[in-house]
Amino acid sequence: MKRNQIILVLLLFMSYPSQINAQDITLSNATQTLTGTWLNDEDPSHKFVFTTSNKGYIFQGSELLQTYDYEIVSTNCNSYSAPTINFLKLTNTENGDVYCNEILNLTDNVLSLMEPGNAEITLYTKQE
Repeated sequence: MKRNQIILVLLLFMSYPSQINAQDITLSNATQTLTGTWLNDEDPSHKFVFTTSNKGYIFQGSELLQTYDYEIVSTNCNSYSAPTINFLKLTNTENGDVYCNEILNLTDNVLSLMEPGNAEITLYTKQE
């Protein structure tokens, strides 16, 4: 019985930091933190550029692939909703298509996103 309690406490302790990161994102400071150039950790030639005017640009190398209007929304994005999740909502400026990505972590240096319904996490590092 005591062993089970110790295991439960350890599991709760191990999951606590990731919950803090996701829940500590406030909408008021998230846009400011997001502003800048973010390089994909797996392919640094793939990058997001976010501006203070809520425009987002996706590049592959120096080639502009897509332009988006972006916003950070809480609890609901398109058909996805959850009470404690913040989403990066991207609206394609050419065709109006909307894409939602769950923000798992957003700091001054790290951005991690996950598309709802897909367990794949994409990591970005902010370019200095």
